[in-house]
Amino acid sequence: MNTSFTIVIENRSAADAAFFVFQEQAGFAGLAEPKIFSNCLATGRLAPQDRSGAQLVVALDRSVRAGATRRNQAIGGKRSAAPTRFGGAIVSRASASQPVVLATGSQADEPANAVTLAVDPLGLSAAVHRPGLGGDAFGLQVPPFAVEHRDDLCCGNAFLDENGLVILSSFVAPPPNVDLRISPVPVFYVRSGSAEVGRPVRYDTTHAARCDFTSGRMVFAVRYNADGTFEPGDRL
Repeated sequence: MNTSFTIVIENRSAADAAFFVFQEQAGFAGLAEPKIFSNCLATGRLAPQDRSGAQLVVALDRSVRAGATRRNQAIGGKRSAAPTRFGGAIVSRASASQPVVLATGSQADEPANAVTLAVDPLGLSAAVHRPGLGGDAFGLQVPPFAVEHRDDLCCGNAFLDENGLVILSSFVAPPPNVDLRISPVPVFYVRSGSAEVGRPVRYDTTHAARCDFTSGRMVFAVRYNADGTFEPGDRL
């Protein structure tokens, strides 16, 4: 059984080009006005296809994961989203993830569809069944926590990279004591430009190739043209 969604990118322009991949933003019920962020999931550079024959292949795990990250505080109250040396101190990021099964909405199913977040130290409980979530969503319970931690904490749906590191795909900085209902969708976008895996990108789907895996399709081939547009290639 194919365990990955696969995107194959070809550069049909006349110059080297960089590309990055991000996911359609998940829905976050439980927040009045959620501010949703997106991270880069994959990136790479390609020489023109007609002189290199090169392709960029992106494989994304089909499983659904809840994820959370928390930045540790450095001296002087400064923080960083990634391990950084600052004034002789090390600023690090803690992360956690757990596999979840999306609720189907059927009363006969009892999927392990909900997790509970712990803030200090950071962690996520193993998923358990929570009734009433509805279809295509999982639950994430955020506990009460000190307000000064709000800028440090992020949670949402996640992927693991090839090294097993947690990458939040769609995420929010939650307030204390909320019960989130998160609805990720298997739709991804390819854009031209430079980005860093696991770092935030501007969520802009214009001039991007849309790869919609909701129909059951497992592979998308995407071609980048000389005029800066994308077109779907042949199904592989």
